[in-house]
Amino acid sequence: MKKTIQKSIKYLVTLLLIIISVTVMTQIKVHAASNVDIYALMEKFPDGKYWNHVGTYENNPDGWTDIPCPHVLVEGGEYDYYVGIGYCNSFGGDVQCVGFANRLVYEAYGVESYEQWEETTLDELKPGDVIRYKFDMHTIFVTSVDGEDITYGDCNAAFSDCQIKWGSHITKSEIALTLTAVYSAPTALSVPLANHSVISDDKIKIGHSVECNAIGEGGTEKYTYQFYVMPPSSKTYTVIQAYGEQPHFRYTPTETGLYKIKVAVKDTTGQVTTRQFDVTVRDNTPITKTEINGQTLSVNFPRIETSFRLWNILFLLFFATRSCR
Repeated sequence: MKKTIQKSIKYLVTLLLIIISVTVMTQIKVHAASNVDIYALMEKFPDGKYWNHVGTYENNPDGWTDIPCPHVLVEGGEYDYYVGIGYCNSFGGDVQCVGFANRLVYEAYGVESYEQWEETTLDELKPGDVIRYKFDMHTIFVTSVDGEDITYGDCNAAFSDCQIKWGSHITKSEIALTLTAVYSAPTALSVPLANHSVISDDKIKIGHSVECNAIGEGGTEKYTYQFYVMPPSSKTYTVIQAYGEQPHFRYTPTETGLYKIKVAVKDTTGQVTTRQFDVTVRDNTPITKTEINGQTLSVNFPRIETSFRLWNILFLLFFATRSCR
């Protein structure tokens, strides 16, 4: 009987361990498969906020506050140390810049610490890699690499407040002066191409021009730009300026009505993103608006192609009427 009970307990424990293992592995697999992009990270941890839990004693690696950390860096002789780090968030066993980099790595790749990765060189640097530099005093998370230029995100760059910063720039040469190590992400961080193009006006008169400014962000620089136009009399777009490095375009409509202008931005990997604008083109007839019984009425006055302005004529009519009385 005793042996039967022991076997049953052993069986139940083994079964429980299997269930727990499968559950944990499934959770890790699901999280790692999420593989978020840089914009998702920036949305979750906004630029200018503080990666801490000021106001509560509970660690909150998923959150941030509007209040700077109260910690200070103290020069301690052989080693510097921090005082008052109780409100700093932590993740992967670390706080401040290292903890924040660990959290970004976890969000993007599903591992708890960048230190699990193999080391690489600045020549092989890519988005998602982690750099430890400033003589082993600071950690940054790489978001873009363009030749010598490195764009990155980090936390606690000032060593005083745990502020989150995105879009900072530094060169490989600057990094090399104090480099400790470069940790290689398993894959390049996905940086989707965004289109922030703008136009000068969405309502113009015939004979006037609309200016288009193509603006790309993300992806892999450098960008090229293409412009399309669909006039009121057509149902298809026509390429007005083929892909090239010129991001500006001026277009002068030739008829009145609703125009559609499309701006395409393409990066070096072939990613393309487009943005469309509606532009209303009207004629040069002056429009006067008046209100009657709470309703706004528009009256079109024909242009007077004489040397007299409309007010001159009204002035003469007024005096003519006066003199006839």
